[in-house]
Amino acid sequence: DRLVLIALVGSMLWLLPFGKHFRVLWLVQAQVVSLSVAVAVVAAIVWRHLPKGGLRVRAALVRVVLRQSAPFALAVFLMTAYTRLDAVMLERLLPAGDYAAGVYASAYRLLDAANMAGALFAGLLLPMFSAMMGRGESVRALADLAFRLLMGVAVTTAVLCTLFRHELMHLLYTHATPEWGQVLGWLIWSFVATGGMYIYGTVLTAAGRLGSINRLFALSIALNFLANLLLIPPFGAVGAAVATVGTQAFVWVGEMWLAQRLEGSGPVPATLVRLPVLALLLAGTGMAASFFASSWLVSFLLTALAAPLWAALLGLWHPALLRKLASIRANGR
Repeated sequence: DRLVLIALVGSMLWLLPFGKHFRVLWLVQAQVVSLSVAVAVVAAIVWRHLPKGGLRVRAALVRVVLRQSAPFALAVFLMTAYTRLDAVMLERLLPAGDYAAGVYASAYRLLDAANMAGALFAGLLLPMFSAMMGRGESVRALADLAFRLLMGVAVTTAVLCTLFRHELMHLLYTHATPEWGQVLGWLIWSFVATGGMYIYGTVLTAAGRLGSINRLFALSIALNFLANLLLIPPFGAVGAAVATVGTQAFVWVGEMWLAQRLEGSGPVPATLVRLPVLALLLAGTGMAASFFASSWLVSFLLTALAAPLWAALLGLWHPALLRKLASIRANGR
């Protein structure tokens, strides 16, 4: 659906003569079309695997499925509530709320793009965790392996977006001000927290611990509301970004604690120690590159290229880890 959406909107923006007068309604319509195409493809695949008798609806089975899926639906609703509350409160609490919400959204789009990496990891890990738990195997080693890989990406992204926050926002938006960069510099660190949540939240989901997750999410809504109430009036969009980072960090720590307490699959302490070390090494590399390089883009690329080297030295990234993950996935099938 993303590829179809990019093709539709991209063609309207750059290939058609009315691209300069693009309307937001066209984006909504393109999203409807792209999601409809994705649903049609999935329906065609499912239809091929149906028995020859065709599709039959059994009311009793539908009720069972709805009852079993209710905790999942509640988890999605609660997670959406506490991650989107800040934009609504920005608009309501500030005199220039519309502008502040727009500044916040300008940085949030980069966070949304980064979070796709975590979503892909979660989709890959859930069936693997479920299969291993079904066989009575511990998932701690696999969770730590995935955690190291994803968190290396998350920390690198956060450091790069912090060091070059103003340059990135000016590259994306012609009217960006220093405030826009400050919002990005804070907000991008929630990617580190959500990266951890994608790993240990998936562990809890595979174990059927949705009740514990939902209670944690409900608590996070209250925490996010109070944090925004305190931070938005004096600090605006920057305050909302700080509130988001704090809330996401709270949920991440809570999920790690639950994974350890309920499933014995919490994080390995040595891995947690390596993350701030990686951040410091990358920050030092970026500042040194900025001192010697002729442009910020060169500094950005040099820092990004140094990331896998530092991560490999710290044991966070290595080609062998990817091969091991692929091997575990193959064996899990």
